[in-house]
Amino acid sequence: MPIISKKENKPKSNPSINTKGLNLRILVAEDDPTNRKVAAALLKRMGATVDIAVDGLGVVDQVCTRRNNYDFILMDCHMPNMDGYKATKMIRQWESDQKSKHIPIIAATASDPDGARSRCLQCGMDDYMLKPLSSESVVAIVNKYCPNAESKSKVESEVSFSKILIAQSDSRTRGQIERLVRELWPHCVIKAVGDGIQAAVLAGSFLPELLICDLILPQTSGIALVKYINTEKRYVHIPIIMTTTLDEN
Repeated sequence: MPIISKKENKPKSNPSINTKGLNLRILVAEDDPTNRKVAAALLKRMGATVDIAVDGLGVVDQVCTRRNNYDFILMDCHMPNMDGYKATKMIRQWESDQKSKHIPIIAATASDPDGARSRCLQCGMDDYMLKPLSSESVVAIVNKYCPNAESKSKVESEVSFSKILIAQSDSRTRGQIERLVRELWPHCVIKAVGDGIQAAVLAGSFLPELLICDLILPQTSGIALVKYINTEKRYVHIPIIMTTTLDEN
């Protein structure tokens, strides 16, 4: 789910994110906006450069037409227009024809691991990861296929949020965001609700240090919730991350 805005007010501690920089370029191929953002965020927090493709045609274009040189490709198996299996076969044929270097292709799938592994290897993929992705699984893949980056692939954060409020109407997306937050701040207390009214009421008693809010919420919208937060002096130091499935532009 794309992040479209972040409140300018900073916590008093003025936290910042520090990462060990990776000299890697990685292509993330994923049609689901939430999964795409999670994967890209995990890799970028390691300092990697990340390109995005939303279907197999985009992957083939990036590799075979634009000839971008990637350290590896994280490939969703099931995408519109062209799936990850066919895109992988086309890339492997192109590599053979052009005598180009082999780019590791890692499948990202929620399918049964036994059946998925066999099909992934048959079409020319090198490995696979089960969704939802975690920082541990992504680091393991980086270390396996980019061994020179192993000593640099630890995510370090100076942010220390102890209480985080998530307002997201879709239960699946809410769970994904909560898992990602747990990866970043394992000791924080998380409250997750499904509408804007619940979030506004809970904010008064919970006093979160970070609010992650969907733009479209039932009862009251994310925009209305943010306006309410901005009018309350006690919330002045709460950073707000707004998420949406709408066009990022």
